[in-house]
Amino acid sequence: MWRLAPNRGQKFNFREVTFAIITWAKNMRPEEIKDLFEINRWWKEISDELDRVLMIHQLKGVLPDTHKIEAIGALQEHTFISEEKLRSVSSDPVFMEARIILAGLAPDDPFPERLVELYKSKKPEALARLNESALCLISLLSDKPLRENIERVWNSKRYELKLLYLDNAPFPLYVGGVDQRYIIRCLSELACMEDIVRAPGQYPFAGPVYIPAKVENLEAESDQIGEIIEGGQEKPRINYLAYRVCDPLWDKWIERFEPEYVSFPLKWAGSIFTVKQMMRLYKQHKAGGDLIAQILPLYRNHDRLNRLATAIESCPITSSYKELFGEVVDNFQNSRFKVCSISLLPTIEGMLWEFAWWWNRVHGGLFDRPIDRPRYKARTGFELLCPNGGRIGGRPNIGALLRRTKFGEVVDVEFVEFLVEELFDERNPVLHGRNPQYGNEKKATALLLVVEIIERTITEVLKKKLGRDLLDNITNDTITATKL
Repeated sequence: MWRLAPNRGQKFNFREVTFAIITWAKNMRPEEIKDLFEINRWWKEISDELDRVLMIHQLKGVLPDTHKIEAIGALQEHTFISEEKLRSVSSDPVFMEARIILAGLAPDDPFPERLVELYKSKKPEALARLNESALCLISLLSDKPLRENIERVWNSKRYELKLLYLDNAPFPLYVGGVDQRYIIRCLSELACMEDIVRAPGQYPFAGPVYIPAKVENLEAESDQIGEIIEGGQEKPRINYLAYRVCDPLWDKWIERFEPEYVSFPLKWAGSIFTVKQMMRLYKQHKAGGDLIAQILPLYRNHDRLNRLATAIESCPITSSYKELFGEVVDNFQNSRFKVCSISLLPTIEGMLWEFAWWWNRVHGGLFDRPIDRPRYKARTGFELLCPNGGRIGGRPNIGALLRRTKFGEVVDVEFVEFLVEELFDERNPVLHGRNPQYGNEKKATALLLVVEIIERTITEVLKKKLGRDLLDNITNDTITATKL
């Protein structure tokens, strides 16, 4: 615990707060940290996040919540509504009428009731799309008894699929194989989406009034949607908002429920790539492209690889792996891909266990008793706990940790499935010497992508914790931070 107390009545210097956090975490003097910010991008990222949290805290009561919501809405519109989708509805009567109505609105004008009526007219079409997607996915289930059981539940007791936990279902259910598990989770999500669309209070907009907003295109692609209309006033959101009226599923990536997506091998990489990048990769997958070949340039870029190495070394949770990962980087950059691939397998599992060790210290609920480092490293003398507190039993293993404890909720579910079903299945023969041919540039690249996902997940969790601690502990006179 450390404490930094500015003089009464004097605003604190937030960069000093960040310095204090790093001084405590890294045992460095503040004057050394000034240089660190210039060369260590990971700690600068942490600092920038705390700056952002403080800025939002200071804007409280200054910027109306409505404007904040609309800014987020505009960001989502730009993410989910592509130029291709806008073209697909350009001749739709609902889209055309909604666009005309929106073009006549001035800032802060209330949205007319007619837009809500148009939106409601599109609900049956949206529900039919969800039902069609569900039935198509059910037909892909290879196990006949499972397929018949799920089809019966979908048609008569759909509510049982909502928020379904695969390992504790309310009806007889055994699902084996990563593809079938993905299909069942999709059906659960589709059932929840149906409830949202059916809700009588569902509204097409984030707020009751029209607020112009413009989001700059940050990606190198020509999908800017905007124009100058009568009166010379720029209203770039008109097409986006008209699309929201036309499609109640506008903010859902419905492509994830297509049959081809079930076999999309990079489903688990969504935390690294943007939605648009994932959609681009998915299109290449449908066209039969070699996806790993598409991502090979990622780590041929030395800057990206060095950034990852810096993050692993700098983060208090993963820093013990800096030497091992440093050698991984050296092997990769010198085309020793077999050594690199094999070394990455224990690195990945080790980083996950270190993350779990830290997470349990902060949140609790993973282990059935307090344990010291030697017992934790040996994974003996303790058991893992289910989310309800019950003991899982048996020697703790990575599959149970990711699938059956609260810790698994921290990581994207598709990533968990990939780790448990695919990566760790191939780990054992490799590390026990039964697969001497394991490893090449594509495999090493895919494993580096896995490491980057874990690192970014850890970093995001740390940033959220530090941000919450900062907000919880800010008073008029004192700032305190809790231990990492």
